[in-house]
Amino acid sequence: MSSKPICSFLIFCEENRPLHKRPDRGNSEVTSILGAEWRSLDQETKDQYIKKAVLRKQLYNKTHPYPQTREVRPEDKYKMSFKITKNTSTPVTKPRKRQQQVSNHLSFVDNSFYVYLESWLSSNKC
Repeated sequence: MSSKPICSFLIFCEENRPLHKRPDRGNSEVTSILGAEWRSLDQETKDQYIKKAVLRKQLYNKTHPYPQTREVRPEDKYKMSFKITKNTSTPVTKPRKRQQQVSNHLSFVDNSFYVYLESWLSSNKC
C-alpha cells in the first residue's frame, strides 16, 4: 500500500495504463492519452472511480489510524514564506510620489495655454 491513498484519476490510470503502454510510447505520452480519456468520460463512470477512491481512503484510515508526519527540516523552514501570492500581481491604483509632484507642478497650466498652442500650431503648419 502506498504512503497515501490515491485519487480517482490515478485509480483510472492504474486500470487503463496497460491498454495504452507500448514500447514506442513514452510515459508522458501515455499519461496524456489517459488524461484525455479521463476528461471525456461521462460523470457516471467517473463516479465509479470516485467511489473506489473513497473506499481506498477508508481502508487507509483504518490501517493507519495515527499517520506519521515529518518534522520540518531547518533548511525547509523558510521555503514557503517567500512564495509570491496572487495579491502581489494586482495593479497599483495609487499614483506614485513622482507623478504627484509633476501633476502639482503643472497645475498652473490652464486650458487657455492649450487653446493658444492649438491656434499657434494651426497657423504655423509645417
